[in-house]
Amino acid sequence: MRKLAAMLTVISLFLQFPVLAEDLGEIFKRANDYASSGNYVKALEELKWAQNELNKKHSAKLQQFLPDTLGGMQAGKAEVSSALGITTVERNYTGDNGINVKASIIGGANNALGGIAALGQSMAMLQGTPGQEAFRIDGKTAALKSDQDNKEAELTVFLGNGAMLKLEMEGSSNGEKLKEIAKGIKLTDLDNYLKGAA
Repeated sequence: MRKLAAMLTVISLFLQFPVLAEDLGEIFKRANDYASSGNYVKALEELKWAQNELNKKHSAKLQQFLPDTLGGMQAGKAEVSSALGITTVERNYTGDNGINVKASIIGGANNALGGIAALGQSMAMLQGTPGQEAFRIDGKTAALKSDQDNKEAELTVFLGNGAMLKLEMEGSSNGEKLKEIAKGIKLTDLDNYLKGAA
């Protein structure tokens, strides 16, 4: 029993400390050394590790575009998830009067969402459905859906490289408020970063 308790203590101490990131320069050096000696299997393995480290840095960079306060609301901790080459960074904002907004940056490597985003952008331009509106914000196509019955609104901004910024509001269907909240995000900077221009 003491051995189990000691082992659990060691494990809990280990879990309290973040895993240190590997130095990218060292990873690339190892990959180059393996490739130079003809060991391409190991070189490719090192490049996968490099990609993992770069994905972590990319996610951290995306988190910087979701500020600690937005439209007078306070943010919770940012959450990152990745699946099938698509990375999603989410942050929940809590405001007064029971209004909450979830902000999400959704994008992928190599234009993974390009087709879906293009379809959504085209549909946004086809207005005519009650409670839906297409407009531009900072020169980017955006779509707004409001649901007065359920007190909800959703705003999607279509960004470069097939990425999207989505704002989902609960507790209010005030689309104009959601537009103002969207202006609190540096959309041009985010768009430039996603296009590789920053």
